[in-house]
Amino acid sequence: MYYCDNETIHGVEYRKPPTPNPRNPLLMTDMTSNFFSKPIDVSKFGIIYAGSQKNYGIPGLTIMVVRNDLLKGDQELGSLPSEYSYKKQAKNPTSKPPVFAILFALEYMKYMKSIGGMKEIERQAIAKSQMLYDVIDNSGGFYRNLVEKSSRSRKNIHCIIQNNNKELTEKFKKEAAKRGMIQISGHRSVGGLRFSIYNGMPLDGVLRMKNFMLEFQQKYEMKPKL
Repeated sequence: MYYCDNETIHGVEYRKPPTPNPRNPLLMTDMTSNFFSKPIDVSKFGIIYAGSQKNYGIPGLTIMVVRNDLLKGDQELGSLPSEYSYKKQAKNPTSKPPVFAILFALEYMKYMKSIGGMKEIERQAIAKSQMLYDVIDNSGGFYRNLVEKSSRSRKNIHCIIQNNNKELTEKFKKEAAKRGMIQISGHRSVGGLRFSIYNGMPLDGVLRMKNFMLEFQQKYEMKPKL
């Protein structure tokens, strides 16, 4: 079974891995958008992979965790190119690794360990995401998140304004940009707004967005006429 642990478009995240078919219990996952954001029991997986650009480094690096028995390559296709063979790559690693990307990731891992490891990183992820979800949930419908609460992403918070009012959404983005808060457009397939708060986003940045959201609602919310 292959799945994506955190879906970034709608903002959906698995709290725990799904249960694979017992007849074929191999579980594979893409954790690019939430790797190093919570403790992971790697024994539950055959393969985990995660690109560096979201939570632990600069673009150009991918970490793979592959179970030892899968490195034997017994079930590989005979015509499989060497670039896609875990068995061949494990035996003969590339001679041209992206050194700077690896060094950057190493230094960030040292930093994460120094502040308390994954338990502290997860605590921060929960606190930062809940800050924005609280604004959305307490807005009386001005902001809305359409994801079941138990499945909400801690990294990508999606919301719409007044039933996806495009005019207000554009105003929100323009006024936020004037305050230095950019790249908050929802994916083109769903619209709305999307706040991506990966590990590199400090608490201060989330607080600024929270305060702006409250101010924007107060400014543009339609008040009932007396």
